[in-house]
Amino acid sequence: MLVMKFGGTSVGSGERILHVARIVLAHQDQQPVVVTSALSGATDALLALAQAAAAGDDAACASQLEALVSRHHEAALAINPEADWSALHQKLELLGAAVQDALEQGEPSSVACDSLVAWGERLAVVLVAGALHILVCPTLAWDRPIVATDEHALPLAGSTRRLAEEALALAGKRLLVVPGFIAHKPDGRMTTLGRGGSDYSATLLAAALQAEACWIYTDVDGILSADPRVVKEAQILPTVSPQMAGRLSYSGAKVLHPLSVAPVARLGIPLRVRNTFRPDHPGTLITAQPGKHPGTAQAITSRRDLAAILLAGEGLPEVAHLFGRMCQVMTRAGIEMVLSVHPGTGYDPQILVKAAQAAAAVEQLTQEFASECGHGQIQSITVREGQAVCTVIGEELGGAVLAQVQHTLAAEGIAPLVQMAFPSALSLVLPDHELEHAIRSIHRQVIEPSLRKQGAAPAYSHKATLAALNDDEEPERRVAASCL
Repeated sequence: MLVMKFGGTSVGSGERILHVARIVLAHQDQQPVVVTSALSGATDALLALAQAAAAGDDAACASQLEALVSRHHEAALAINPEADWSALHQKLELLGAAVQDALEQGEPSSVACDSLVAWGERLAVVLVAGALHILVCPTLAWDRPIVATDEHALPLAGSTRRLAEEALALAGKRLLVVPGFIAHKPDGRMTTLGRGGSDYSATLLAAALQAEACWIYTDVDGILSADPRVVKEAQILPTVSPQMAGRLSYSGAKVLHPLSVAPVARLGIPLRVRNTFRPDHPGTLITAQPGKHPGTAQAITSRRDLAAILLAGEGLPEVAHLFGRMCQVMTRAGIEMVLSVHPGTGYDPQILVKAAQAAAAVEQLTQEFASECGHGQIQSITVREGQAVCTVIGEELGGAVLAQVQHTLAAEGIAPLVQMAFPSALSLVLPDHELEHAIRSIHRQVIEPSLRKQGAAPAYSHKATLAALNDDEEPERRVAASCL
């Protein structure tokens, strides 16, 4: 069995959905199960619709709903204007009723909001299944969640397996099309797995079914050594380990959801990233045995829009459990620490958070350390804005790679504010305005020579993908090193 997941850009129009259906049919002998995202932009449109409903804005709801209905109708007509699209029309009527219910509630709950947003995937399932049916492939459109979670929206393997087996049994010999991104809790309430969660849905499903492989289709040829919008010479990495793929995702690469590698990695199921618009390209294989390249840097990725939270004061060494308390208060407040730095007990502690969460982080720390601030042990809690992190990723990097990176940046007059070295990753905190310059320099001087020794794929080009798209819409780039 093969699980095939297609992202929003891949199913962005009726023509693209037909193209996806042809790709699936080419692998029909591998018993594919198809996981689909919402049409590109549909999730954002549904979120805006939910916000308009929460505000009681009837006019905005009406216009936004009309746009969504029109777009899905246009996609259906592009697939086949003569086909029976009654199932789609029924779903769109149910969406309209859900919007009306949300308006009447005044301020929809988070559950109601999740239920509205879930319609993106539920409608896409009908369109993808319809395209396969038109190509004479018997199909079951399973528009309910295929992933089960606990009350905290954490996936449950056993319950997901039972759902998947139920869907397969009902499908029989028909090809199964299921929604990504959405899930349901034990009481049946709808929830979601977060942005990019369709990748995670696919790997959870592949693990539940113990599939032979899982393929993630997107709009680039695989995992790249850098963001090609920043580094024109970025190269495709033919194989990477699950650990490296996970580090890339967390460090800023958006080609995969950060959690998506783990479910299949645990079971040794190979995961492959492929390009919908160049289906003959092998892409990148994520496997536990990718071929070892110790001491080599293979990719660079980054995160932007960050802020550093710094504590200062002569009495910091006297504050018991200072750094642990900083981390705990961030966790309790649901604030992600992108990077944390604690050079020595009580000296120069700082954490990096998303810039949008900086004010909340300062507020939480001020409350936590109110007594210490009052006694003068902590003199200030400040924010340094405009921060970014670039991360060099490889295997057993060692001191030689660190020295190369330091020498490269010094030659360019770039001085990292913080640097943290680990065996498989080197992270550098930089002012945001120096980030792209640093990435290009490190890629040219450190990563490209390493990749040449490994015989990596040639430099990536946008042209093939843009030609394949063949329309005026700028694709939703999910490149390997694009910034969150």
